[in-house]
Amino acid sequence: MNNLDDLLLQREAAEYLEVEWDIPISTQDLSKLARYGVGPDFRPKGRSKLFTKLALDSFAENYWRNKRNSDNECAAERSA
Repeated sequence: MNNLDDLLLQREAAEYLEVEWDIPISTQDLSKLARYGVGPDFRPKGRSKLFTKLALDSFAENYWRNKRNSDNECAAERSA
């Protein structure tokens, strides 16, 4: 990807996840997830992290898939 317009700053990435995917996440939490390697892929640029929408979409899909699975497991335990 060569176009810098396609890259989002951390603040923009957090806003994108909330608006497009209904995932409320702070910039600090997004940074922490990225630092531990469990967040969306990013490109370091100086002290900033740059995210692609593709990486954010992939992260969001996994987030909701894992949340659904977790919710289903909790429901199964309650009904057992």
